[in-house]
Amino acid sequence: MNTALLEETMKTKGFHIKRFRGQVIQTHDDNNSCSYIQAGYIRRYYISRQGNINVQSIYGPSDFFPLTHAFTVLLEQQIYEGDEQYYYEAMTDVRLYSISGRSLRESADNDPRLYKEVLAHAGIRLRSNIQKLENIALKDAGNRVAHCLVYYARRFGIQSDGQIEFDVPLKQQDIADILNLSRETVTRSMIKLRADGLISTNNRIIVHDLDKLKLVYL
Repeated sequence: MNTALLEETMKTKGFHIKRFRGQVIQTHDDNNSCSYIQAGYIRRYYISRQGNINVQSIYGPSDFFPLTHAFTVLLEQQIYEGDEQYYYEAMTDVRLYSISGRSLRESADNDPRLYKEVLAHAGIRLRSNIQKLENIALKDAGNRVAHCLVYYARRFGIQSDGQIEFDVPLKQQDIADILNLSRETVTRSMIKLRADGLISTNNRIIVHDLDKLKLVYL
């Protein structure tokens, strides 16, 4: 995916931000700007009306967010009409560029190619949402964990000696939150996957054979 124009726009029209692991980057009360991740990883948390907090999405280098605001300013289209409560938190130290909605719209009006690149990022989010729908359809918790690991291995994995090492520091609690499972359930599933020789875990998750891991839920 070529989004060089969007990256250049963010660097020249936006402003540079550094955040340390654990710091909040943006909340639903501060939704008048969009950001582009230069380096690092970010969690998006969703806060339910009952006050429950769950990990909704994970963003990494070259990701652009939030798309709800981008669609509002660029296409004058409200793609979410609920009372959404959320915040973004740095999983690692993060460097990103942030741009106001007004500057983003002016840049796109000056060079309409920017619309195409923003839509390309919308495609990434759409793929993520399709993956979530597929995961919900799986009934067995072990299958759901394997399905989740395959997605993130493809999304944020680094090939090394025939294996895929996660660059994102995904913890078992993150997986539990994303899948709406208990941490104990995820732990049991991870233990089985390790026992079967499909993954190993240290500071990062390593997938030894992606094709065999896929067979767990296919």
